[in-house]
Amino acid sequence: METIFNILDEKKPRLIWLLSIMTIIVICLAIVFLKDVIDLKPLLVIPVLLASWYGGSKTGTAIAALSAISLLLTNYNISSEHFYISSSFYDSIVVLFVYLFISTIVTNFRKVHGIEIFAADTDTLTGLSSSRKFYAELENELNRSKRYGHMLSLAYIDVDNFKNINDTLGHPVGDELLIQLSKTLQISLRT
Repeated sequence: METIFNILDEKKPRLIWLLSIMTIIVICLAIVFLKDVIDLKPLLVIPVLLASWYGGSKTGTAIAALSAISLLLTNYNISSEHFYISSSFYDSIVVLFVYLFISTIVTNFRKVHGIEIFAADTDTLTGLSSSRKFYAELENELNRSKRYGHMLSLAYIDVDNFKNINDTLGHPVGDELLIQLSKTLQISLRT
């Protein structure tokens, strides 16, 4: 499923770092300038989520620490005359652990999500695209063909008497035939 966030999937880690840091700066400025209107401190979780999902474990951990430090600094700037090092420091440590926990969960979920997407799009026996992936790619190609006014060709391969091979020689032999056929196709055809 295509979303606006798919743009970030293809971006380099440096851009994710920059975007996360810019988000922290904007949120911190909003916290300082809108301190009497609304409490925006919970928004500092956004760069942690962004960095963890698109940047990975190290980026998420670093941005979690930076967000917690930023929260400590904005607490100092907001009420410097009532700043209690123990309570603000303690709050920032708690927030740091919460952000690190969130970063770990998001990073692990992203890994599992990627594995599940791959599993849904790939036939486990042959390593070729599943029918789900095939129909999604077919739709993309049909749309591209219509958009650019190009012809589209679709080839279909049928393994003659495949059922007889499974019935007479057994399913392991049929599976091996499919595996060899998929390897031949992968070697012979473009991606």
